[in-house]
Amino acid sequence: MSMILHFLTVFIFASLSLLITGCVGEDGSSVPPQQEEEQQGVFRTILNSMNSDVAGPTIGTATIDVAEDVVTVDVNMTSVGSSMSHGQYIMGFGKCPTIEDDTNGDGYIDIVESIATTSKALIPLDGDINSQVGGITDFPSADATFSYNYQKTGSLAAMDADLHLPLPAPSDFIEKLSETERLTFTGRHVLILGVPSSIVLPSTVATVQGFNRNTTLPVACGELVR
Repeated sequence: MSMILHFLTVFIFASLSLLITGCVGEDGSSVPPQQEEEQQGVFRTILNSMNSDVAGPTIGTATIDVAEDVVTVDVNMTSVGSSMSHGQYIMGFGKCPTIEDDTNGDGYIDIVESIATTSKALIPLDGDINSQVGGITDFPSADATFSYNYQKTGSLAAMDADLHLPLPAPSDFIEKLSETERLTFTGRHVLILGVPSSIVLPSTVATVQGFNRNTTLPVACGELVR
């Protein structure tokens, strides 16, 4: 009888330990159950205008629907530059910039000033949301009505795994998750970029390496809420 009691005690203790520490991740680390719960659900934001003097009264919505391993992204934009593609990204944590964040006082919030408040880009919403670089040349384009609808489906596990790979090179725009961080969406920001090349921007409008200032000028931003 004492042996049976001993095994029952060990089993109960192990079960309680699992409930307290959560499940174990693929890398052997303990994943708190509340963190797993935070990864699931529907996350939405209204995308409000930035740089409206040149970009116009841009407005839109973004929805991230996470159901088990399936991630569905839906972005709807209106009053954006037509006949051009628009970079769109899920950024880090922080806040959407306002005119108070125009640190050089030129009347524009450029991408460098924007990153200072939203953190760097985490997930490009392009042709392949499972990879930071897989679909980077395939961003949505606005039609003749100055609007577009973007929808893409991916895998939460694949996205998370890709975001833990090393950066191929140092970047002033793209970042990865930290070693112990898991992909969550609440509090992250969606940033929409791009004005037509016909708009002349002053040289004080900064950009990131490899892109011209029109391509990276922010036009809308919103914070995701579950």
